[in-house]
Amino acid sequence: MILGIWNGIWDIRGYFVAIIVIGLGLKYKKSKIITRLMCFYSWALIGLNTYTADFASYEEMYLCSFAPRYSGHEPAYMALCKLCLSIGMSYRMFRMVVAAIIVFLTYKGLNYYTKRINYTLALYLIFPMKRQRRFTFATAKILVLKCFMSSR
Repeated sequence: MILGIWNGIWDIRGYFVAIIVIGLGLKYKKSKIITRLMCFYSWALIGLNTYTADFASYEEMYLCSFAPRYSGHEPAYMALCKLCLSIGMSYRMFRMVVAAIIVFLTYKGLNYYTKRINYTLALYLIFPMKRQRRFTFATAKILVLKCFMSSR
């Protein structure tokens, strides 16, 4: 009985960490330390999380990225899968790399558009993950366009 209660408390600690990180972001809107903490938390949430419903299917897609059945599926993602698989990365390492790319692009995009980065990152952590992925890639497109337009 005590072990079951302890496991339940242990499982909800992630929610407490999320509440603390989001609360700090809402309170200290311009702190660089909180910005780094929120970026690290976002990276850990995306890159180290193995309890998602489709973890196994994405792992299979990564391990079979050279298979013809995945040739038309998200070409940029599959190219990154092939590159990382060819240099010997495990799927967990690959997720960490992808998470770092996502967090970096998100930070750069949000930093470009807002001065209250922590407040915006806190709201970003509250927003559903499916929308975050679309926002990250839309931000990447905007940043690339900005680079091309500023070079002219």
